[in-house]
Amino acid sequence: MSRELFFITVGYFLIFVITSYSLGSMVTNKVKICLKVIGVRIMIGLGLVGSLGLILALLGVFEKEYLLMILAVLILIGHKKYLELIKYARSKFISSLEVIRSDLLATIVLGFSLLVAGSLYLSAMSPPQATDELHYHFPQARSVAETGRVGWSWDEHYFFGNIPKLMEVIFAEGLLVSDYSLAHSLNYLMLVGFLILVFGLIKDKFGYKAAVFAVTLLLLFEDLTWNATVGFVDTATSSLEIGSLLLVTEWVSKRKDNLLMMAGLLLGLGLGMKYSPLPTALYLTIIILIINFRKILVFGIPAFLVGGYWYVKNWILFGNPFYPMYFGHNGVNDDVYFRLMNNIWQWEPKTLHTFLDKLKRWWSYSGSTTYVSIWLAPFAGLVNIKDKFLLILTGYYVLYIPYWFFLATHQTRFLLTGLVVASIITGILFSKIPSKLLWMGLIFLVLITLRFRPYPERNLFEHYLWIKLHTVERQYALGNISEREFLKRKFGCQYEVVDYLNTNNLLGRVIDNWSAWHAPSVNYFSNYNQFTSYDYTNRLKFSDYQYYYLNNEVKQKHVSDLNPDLLSRTKNLLISDEEIIPSLELIFESGECKLFKIKND
Repeated sequence: MSRELFFITVGYFLIFVITSYSLGSMVTNKVKICLKVIGVRIMIGLGLVGSLGLILALLGVFEKEYLLMILAVLILIGHKKYLELIKYARSKFISSLEVIRSDLLATIVLGFSLLVAGSLYLSAMSPPQATDELHYHFPQARSVAETGRVGWSWDEHYFFGNIPKLMEVIFAEGLLVSDYSLAHSLNYLMLVGFLILVFGLIKDKFGYKAAVFAVTLLLLFEDLTWNATVGFVDTATSSLEIGSLLLVTEWVSKRKDNLLMMAGLLLGLGLGMKYSPLPTALYLTIIILIINFRKILVFGIPAFLVGGYWYVKNWILFGNPFYPMYFGHNGVNDDVYFRLMNNIWQWEPKTLHTFLDKLKRWWSYSGSTTYVSIWLAPFAGLVNIKDKFLLILTGYYVLYIPYWFFLATHQTRFLLTGLVVASIITGILFSKIPSKLLWMGLIFLVLITLRFRPYPERNLFEHYLWIKLHTVERQYALGNISEREFLKRKFGCQYEVVDYLNTNNLLGRVIDNWSAWHAPSVNYFSNYNQFTSYDYTNRLKFSDYQYYYLNNEVKQKHVSDLNPDLLSRTKNLLISDEEIIPSLELIFESGECKLFKIKND
């Protein structure tokens, strides 16, 4: 990454931070400023900045000049809020120093957390690399940025075109103003706002040490942090969703309407990104109805205003607010729909063995803190059974786990929300342990890991930091690794083929039969060429293609995959290979990866 692009990205990122805080402050104008409110304002503001971008795209005027003008106006309008924020920071600085001095262990852990958070910000500047962001999140965002418009059904696909897309609009704003580095950074900004909210709220409720441990465990939760530095939407959605849960939980004790209003805004923005917060919405609705049913509108109306339009749109178009995920699929072949849903659900035997096997994902050195949280969190209520805050969070976690496993999906990515709550609960529990025991445990772990060297260049402790600090991505942001080197390291020969075509200005359609399901799409990086599958058994026009890409390693993964939905496709593609490959001209080869020229007479 060039130094110029680095500073441009940082500059625009700060503009979005200021704008988000400004817009969030306007909405929460009557709420007294404190640390948790700062986090809430950033989260709400960023979500509303995305909503403004969506309006521009629906009007067909999603252009850089208009967006920057809106951001500039918001900055000017909110100038008094920045002065208020500066005064707050100044007043809290001295008192914070006293708290920091009072607990050396917590302060050291906080320093480590800030180091991780800073490294993660640099990591967010790396090029797109994750499968889903390459397949649809960023292509959809880039479509909006390049065309300046969007329709109600987005890309016209019955599934991807109709699920909520607020985060893709935020990505599009980053791409429009700068590039993918800013788009990724805006995703990370949502996590930053959430971490500030968690720290402020837990500090007020359980003290400085509990706040530090809760935030640290979240930053060590690799699924959460990695997701926030790429073009996925899960961390942003979970941040909004659990932010809402935390504020409702605090409302149960304080009964202040502004807490419910802010909670509703956070939940509504989360529902504008994915359907997944719907169970959380149900849980929070039940709590509010039990405590004071008259207050449900204070919570529900803000949520509906900032997120309900996605569901109204689907209700009008399809007669189903939750189309296409729940309760129907008008206009879609039953077989196609259920095949897609089965891939999401990943149905397997719903046994204790399967459940434990799924959780073993975090049974590793790098995932150890998350694995401890999984099993420790359910017992949080035993610490103080009268603490409503802990009881509500524990109740949510205990209910969410069986929901995820038995009703939703076995994909561990969808357990993210539950594990975020588990990490917060565990941080609170850790703070109850005497400092001497914590010191002894920490020193023991560091000394033990220093003795093991699984890699020639680093021991186990260094490898842990290598993972948590996202070292390769950070090195790219600092300019120590070029974009080409970074992408070659991430994708290997698959990217080399794309680079070969781009460098030599070789234009045309490329047959790529084996990447789907077992390898990321390279289309995002191909400047001119379109990589698509080709089934010879359907007798498609072979002359429409100019190149044939083959990765034998990925091909063998398909051949050995016994997924019923893939077997017939794999069989047909094997036939295609037998018919096509002998007549091709090899023009590029690197290991198992090959590129052929199609000889069209």
